[in-house]
Amino acid sequence: MKALQRALGLSDVDGAFGPQTAKTVKAFQKKQHITPSGVVGPKTWTALEKVAYPLLPYRAKVVKQGSTGTAVKALQKALK
Repeated sequence: MKALQRALGLSDVDGAFGPQTAKTVKAFQKKQHITPSGVVGPKTWTALEKVAYPLLPYRAKVVKQGSTGTAVKALQKALK
């Protein structure tokens, strides 16, 4: 639960799915064009993973000086 709250960007990470977490889940779902039910199912987890952990899809890719492509762009963005 705390990982969910952190990924949603909540400042009060208490591990309880209370009203604030539900409200934030619904807002996230709406922003991601998912029916805002407040329930975190597979679609919401997938969308949240992409937003909170944008480098996850590239975890098996090796990049080094001279590399190009989407993995490098994602890494550069994450490193700012």
